[in-house]
Amino acid sequence: LWLEDSSKESAKEVELVVGAAYGRYCIERLGMRWAVIQDDLGVDTALVRSDPEARSYPFTSVRYRIEDRNVDFIYGLYAALE
Repeated sequence: LWLEDSSKESAKEVELVVGAAYGRYCIERLGMRWAVIQDDLGVDTALVRSDPEARSYPFTSVRYRIEDRNVDFIYGLYAALE
């Protein structure tokens, strides 16, 4: 598993590449835009759309999957993007 091999990409690198690629896809295909969101939980980068209203946190979603070690789909996408 790539997370256990220190010669491979770090979890942070994978989070950034996969999150950015997902964000670009959502911008191009779904009409979303990047936004910095601040709420009671802190500050995060999100994708937002007004009509219909939608909000997604691609970097956080990828990070949670890495932390959960549920990375099969992330690895496939990362390998394709690399």
